[in-house]
Amino acid sequence: MLQRVTGPTWLIDLVAAVMLATAGYCASRVVVARWRARVTQTDVDLAHVAMGLGMADMLLRPPGPVLSRIGLLGFTVVGGYFAARGIQHYIDGRGAVAAGLHLQHAVGSGAMLLMLVPMSRAATGNGMPGMTVRSVLGSASPAVTVVAVLLMGLAVTSVGRVLASPQGPTPGPLTPRLGVCCQALMTATMGYLLLAV
Repeated sequence: MLQRVTGPTWLIDLVAAVMLATAGYCASRVVVARWRARVTQTDVDLAHVAMGLGMADMLLRPPGPVLSRIGLLGFTVVGGYFAARGIQHYIDGRGAVAAGLHLQHAVGSGAMLLMLVPMSRAATGNGMPGMTVRSVLGSASPAVTVVAVLLMGLAVTSVGRVLASPQGPTPGPLTPRLGVCCQALMTATMGYLLLAV
C-alpha cells in the first residue's frame, strides 16, 4: 500500500483543487481554440491536463495499479516527444529559448515519472507498506531534491517570463501569458510533490 502525500490536509486539498482547476482551464483552451479557430499550443495544453489530473490524484490518494502503469507509459511518451521537439528547435536554429521551453516540459514529464515509480512498483507486487518516492529511490533521494529545486527554478523563470512579456495580440482566455502561468503552477507543484512524498 502506498502512502498518501504527507502535509497539512488543507494545503494538500488546496493544491489538488488548484491542479484540477488548471487542468480544466487547459482543457478549455483546446476546446475554445478549436471552436473559435484560434491558435494555441494544443500539445502543451493536453500535457498540462494530464499532469494536472495526475498530480491531483496523487495528492488525494495513491493512484491504482492501472493508472500508475498508464501514467508511466504516457509520460514516457510525452517526455520523449517534448525532448525531441526541443532538440529539433535547437537544430533548426530557433534558439535556445524556444528549445528550452520544450525541454522544460520534458523535465516535467520526467518528474511525473519519478513520482509514479512507487505506484508502478506497488502495482507489480514489489511495493512495501508506506512506500514513498524517497523510500523507493533510496540513495537517489538527493537527486530527487536536485530535480525538485530545478523545477522550482523553472517555475520562477516562467513567472519572470509572464512579468516581462507584453500581453500580446491574443486577448482573453487563450492569451499565451495564461498558458505560461499554467506552466509555472504545474512546475512548482511537481517540485512540491517530489519534496513532500
